[in-house]
Amino acid sequence: DGASLRPLLTGDGNFKRSDLFWHFPCYTGRFGPMSAIRHGNFKLLENFETGGVELYDLSKDPAEKENLAPMRADVSGDLLQRLHAWQKATNAPRPTEPNPAYDPGARPGRGNPRKGKPKP
Repeated sequence: DGASLRPLLTGDGNFKRSDLFWHFPCYTGRFGPMSAIRHGNFKLLENFETGGVELYDLSKDPAEKENLAPMRADVSGDLLQRLHAWQKATNAPRPTEPNPAYDPGARPGRGNPRKGKPKP
């Protein structure tokens, strides 16, 4: 949405935003479509295919190994509500069905696969 992270990364000022959002409504690498929110030390992931959520306390678990969603339903519910409100406010697209051709084991290509090939 255009907010610069430079002050946060360089320490040259304040970053005045309480929530950060990521939205990947497509298949990226080994991950399926999902969306995420970071609020304070917490990061919540929403999986569009399963409807499942994962919650991590990044101050204690930066490698995101322990899913706290089952134990912290209060935090998960609040962050999921914030995430859905942001998705609605930004008209973020949500997939409606899985991609049957998705292969999580496929090796990602680089550049244009048609480069150097004649057009049909």
